[in-house]
Formats: sequence, structure tokens, C-alpha cells
Amino acid sequence: MNAETARRMAQAFARGLAFMRGHALMAMDANKNGETWITIGAEPGPDGKKHGGQPVCLNSHGEIKYGLGKAAQGLTLGQVFGKGGIYSKEGKKGAKQPAQAGRKDTTPPDFTLPEKVNPEEIQNRDRSGAASTGQIRAIASKPDYLRLGFSTTMADGAPIVAYGKIDRRNLGRISTVTDNQGNRTKVQYAVMEAGDVAASHDSRGDKNDKFYSDDPTITRAIAGNGRMAGLQRAYTIGTAGDYREMLLEDDLHGVDPKIIKSMKQPVLVRVMSPQDVTADIGDRSNIASGLTFNAVGQAVNDVKRLKAINSLTHARTYASGLPTVETVQDFIEQMPESERGALLDSTGHPTRQAQDRLQAALFHAAYQSEPLTRLAAQAMDDGQKRIINGLMGAAARVTDIADTHPQIRQLISNSAERAVEAARAGNLRDAEGERDMFKSDDADAAERAILQIFTRSTSAAAMASKLRAVASELTAEHDRINTKQESLFAYEPRSDREVIEAALEKWDRDHQK
Repeated sequence: MNAETARRMAQAFARGLAFMRGHALMAMDANKNGETWITIGAEPGPDGKKHGGQPVCLNSHGEIKYGLGKAAQGLTLGQVFGKGGIYSKEGKKGAKQPAQAGRKDTTPPDFTLPEKVNPEEIQNRDRSGAASTGQIRAIASKPDYLRLGFSTTMADGAPIVAYGKIDRRNLGRISTVTDNQGNRTKVQYAVMEAGDVAASHDSRGDKNDKFYSDDPTITRAIAGNGRMAGLQRAYTIGTAGDYREMLLEDDLHGVDPKIIKSMKQPVLVRVMSPQDVTADIGDRSNIASGLTFNAVGQAVNDVKRLKAINSLTHARTYASGLPTVETVQDFIEQMPESERGALLDSTGHPTRQAQDRLQAALFHAAYQSEPLTRLAAQAMDDGQKRIINGLMGAAARVTDIADTHPQIRQLISNSAERAVEAARAGNLRDAEGERDMFKSDDADAAERAILQIFTRSTSAAAMASKLRAVASELTAEHDRINTKQESLFAYEPRSDREVIEAALEKWDRDHQK
């Protein structure tokens, strides 16, 4: 090796050593959580400033968690010191900052407190009712961390809180959430003691006076009052064990597990800026995203739910054919907790909406006709209304036979659609004589026999009673035919028209007494 080569190698080594002393890791200390503490060297960086002895904490992804200022949090060392980084020569000369360059915004929300709070603006749902207390107790009985943890929407995930003061050590990852209208709000994950957050109501439905105070130092649940009250009760009754374990194991929230372990009743929350708490925040956070069902879609969906648990057949009804209060209550219990708020009043009794929902489900299950179901939910003239109400009164009976005797259901549905069309055209009384050229003689004769129920009945109650009688008699006849076909004895079956006419004649006799 000649002198010139040795000199060049020495210079290269010196330059490399200087770079390492300025930017490489001079000390490392990895912990169990994948975090690594490093110390930046004492030589000036490309910005001309010394960062000597500066401790920096990197997470498992190599992103800066602590150290080098808030602007560096969430960035890698390359993004900080590399070309275009915030501490690079380009950055010093005005290059794009991380947020401008398309990187995630790591600036925490502004937690500055206002002078006073208007709590009436942040809670638009009455949580004193039976549905809300039932939801709270259901959450408390078995808190599901997967539904109470990381989420990008307001309507689910960890409760969103505001106001009060939260220890900086309890803060974690900065994120963004969206409401049902697509509005975005910056939040920061944190872990707090369950008792340090004020929910609007407790598990008994009692109002929490602290929530309704104007004191800005009280931390309140802005979105997820029910979730927060459920977690508070879970710790009270001792069912939060699994929730706490999963909270400790989760690394998405970014809170130091050592902090969580030191707490008595830790709950994961998302903290938003008090400045982002608008007058409509309660409504924005309570409405789920996605389109709601129209009348037909809701009925179809309810039928699917109830069929899945065999809760449609043998519904208890009054003499009018309408479902009893007990039947409506059973129906409500099968619905998701998120929907029960509108189905129960504050005393725990079914609302009119609950009765209408069940009747619509029974109606659609009985007749399987979207035009009829749609008409049942719309305004209509008196003639159409009487037909629909008559069908409604017979729906529970027809539902009982719908699966085993679908042809009977179809027969009644077809007749009802013909009656509705005739009523809309203003010639209901003439419908009996109108022949449907697209149907067989037997099918058309049977439908026109049922049409008599709609054309000759003086009330919806009479229609419902006749429809129930006809459905029962047709069912008995079809069962009788099937039974006799399997036996050695001959049986002369009656046509559907004959069965219907016989059932109506018997009904007339019975009701003339």
C-alpha cells in the first residue's frame, strides 16, 4: 500500500466516523415491547445544530415515539435527517414539511380547555330508557375489546372523550375518526381510570350530575356514553378481566403497557379537542354509517332475522289477529341492542314503532309480496286501507302455514293484489267478474272466490276473520288430500274454489247467530 492510498483511506475513515458520530446509534436499549432507546451522537447534523446526547425512543416499526420534538413523532430517522427531512439542509431551506409532503399528521389535538361547557349540546340521546340500560348491562356482562378498541369511526370502538386533563404519559397514538356524514376529527388514544370519565347516565339509567356540569375540568364521554357506562359497570361487577388483558396486549393504541399495568381500572379512550365538540356532535356520533332500510327493506330484513331463530310462527295474537304486547316484547328482544332504543319507551314498554315493525315483518312473511308490503307502509285511500288492514289481521295465521303451504299464501296474495288494483281504479265491486286470462280456470276461480272477502266485507276486522277461516280450511283440506293419497281409501278432493266458498258460507252462518 503506497502513501497516497493510505492517506485516502484515512480520510474516508475519518469522514465515516464523523457521520456515525453525528447520526448513528451510539447507545441502544431494546425492551420487551419492541421499543428501542437510542442516543444521537454529539457532532453537528446537516442543519448545523448539535443534537448531542439526545435520547430518542423508536417503536417496533422504527418510528420516533419520544425525543427530537413533536414534529418528529411518528417519523423514521431517515425522514428526520435524510434528504428533505425536517432536520436536513433541504428542510432548513424550506422544503415541504412531513404533513405537506403527504406523510401522516402527527400533531396532537389541541386540548386547551374553554371557560365553560354546555353539556346539553353533547348528549342527544336519552339513556334513562330500558333499551339503553339493557345495552349498558349487555356490554358490562362481557366487554368485547374488539368492539371497544381501535376504530376509525365515532359510532363504535373506544369511547371518545373531551375536556379535563389527561397525564401526558397516558397518551398514545394520534389518529383520525369519521362520523356518519364523513366529517373527520383528530383524536389521540389514551388510557384512563374508568372512574375518571363522566358518562351521562349509569347502568340504572340515572343521570350523572358531573356530566351535566359546566365545569371544563371534568372529562366527559362525547361519543360512546353507553360503552363507557358499560365498562364502568364491568369493573364494578368484576367482568372486565379479558378486556384488561387484551388492552395490555394491544399495541395499536400506542400507550405504554407499564402505565396500563399501574392502573386499577384502565379503559381505552380516544381524546378529541374541546374545540371540535360542536352542537351537533351527539347526533353525529350516534347515527351509524350506511343507508337505513326503507319500509320494505326493513320488513324483509326483520323476517330474515326472525326466521333464523324460528320466531315467526305461532305468534300470539288478539282476537283481531294483531300481535299481543307479549309478542311484541319477544320481537324486541330478538333485535340488535343498537335498535332497541326506538322500540322501548322509558318504562320498558313497546313503542308504536315496535308494533309497526313486527306487524310489517309478519305481513311480509305471510304474503311475500313487495307491492303489498310497500302499500302497507304508505298513505292510501279508504278502500285500499281496509284491504291492507284486513290482510294485516290475518297475517299471523297465514305466516303459520306459509312454509308448509306456500300455494295457499300465493293464492291469498294474488287475490289481494287484484283487489288493491281494483280499489285503486275505483271498481272494486266489479273485480269478482273480471277474468284473468293469464291464469288457469281453477286458479282464477279460487282467486275470485277470495276476492269476495275484499269486495263484500264491511270492515277490516270482518276481512281478517274471513281470511283466517279460509286459510285454516284450505290448510285442513290440503292436509286431508295428502293423508288420503297415502292410504288405501279413496277420497274425492274439493277444488280450492269449493273449499273457499264452503268456508265463507260457514263463516256467514256462524256470524248470523
